[in-house]
Amino acid sequence: MNTKVVPMFHKIKVYLKIIDTFPSYLFWKVVYLFKKDKRRFTRKPFVHRGYAYKIFDWQYRERHVFHVVDNINKPTLKDIKKVHRWVLTNFKYIPDKGKDYWETSDEVIQKGGADCEGLAALMMRKLRELGIPDEKLGICIIPRHAFATYWYKDDDFYILDNGYMTYHVVKASEFSWKKGEPLCGFNLSDVWSF
Repeated sequence: MNTKVVPMFHKIKVYLKIIDTFPSYLFWKVVYLFKKDKRRFTRKPFVHRGYAYKIFDWQYRERHVFHVVDNINKPTLKDIKKVHRWVLTNFKYIPDKGKDYWETSDEVIQKGGADCEGLAALMMRKLRELGIPDEKLGICIIPRHAFATYWYKDDDFYILDNGYMTYHVVKASEFSWKKGEPLCGFNLSDVWSF
């Protein structure tokens, strides 16, 4: 497989952003620690028809590059953070030129980067390769953005973002949704609304 080498400058830049955003991450972690009414997220029937074509097209193309994993594991948070950090440091954010195109994980590896949907697809693939079942994974859509999710409970998930919202792996129930509320989510076999 032909992969592009990411310059060391990109890796250093990502690590500096992680360090730079850590005080804010810690602040919100403490705020939500004392919050009594924590927000919960549940999967509901899919109603956002505007995304239907893009989602179904991506699912069809990604299934053709789907890598079957025999082992089913319950990963640790450390494993999830390793995957997140690996994608951030080894693949660049490359915005779409013109029409919005959702890359498959193979296309992201070949290009050496992608926009938010492509990076989320790659994170989801790498988590699947750890042995996490597809029903625990997903890509969440908010207005003008997407990110990978790992559902550790039925009503909450970890956010694995490309840096647009956060450089840290954060619980959705503890996140301040300043850039928009979740609209819908999907994985290889399912689509849902929030």
